Amino acid sequence: MGNVVWTTVLQRRVPRELIGRISSLDWFLSLSLVPLSTALSGTVAGAVGAGPLLLWCGGGCALLLAIVLCCADRDTGADALVGAVGHRHADQAT
Repeated sequence: MGNVVWTTVLQRRVPRELIGRISSLDWFLSLSLVPLSTALSGTVAGAVGAGPLLLWCGGGCALLLAIVLCCADRDTGADALVGAVGHRHADQAT
């Protein structure tokens, strides 16, 4: 669910002419942190155990997602949704 929220934020907030560059930077930074994550998770799992580590990480992700969902700027109402979708289609046609 967090990935859906992040992708939506990128698509709504980043100017259309920059979406490719920003998406590439996002992927680059995310993938560059994988080796660090692997090293840290193995070290921490060895110290505290895999079960507690998974519980803490899962709880942290759920908490972060809850904070983002509560603080997110949301369009409300069908008119806002139709306006955003109609505007996007109009931009793609040009």
